[in-house]
Amino acid sequence: MIDSFFETVPENVTPLWYLAKSLELLSTADVVYFAEGWQESRGCKIEHECAVQYGIDRIE
Repeated sequence: MIDSFFETVPENVTPLWYLAKSLELLSTADVVYFAEGWQESRGCKIEHECAVQYGIDRIE
């Protein structure tokens, strides 16, 4: 299990910072779980596409 809750965050970060960190974690995953409603989140849609393109197994 990969913990994607960021306890320490630099000041004035943008949503793109969170996405970059999430993609960094995704790069270490064997499988990724997408919870109901993921299609409504722009970050989740990008993470999903990355998982597809890089062959990471998905549970939807």
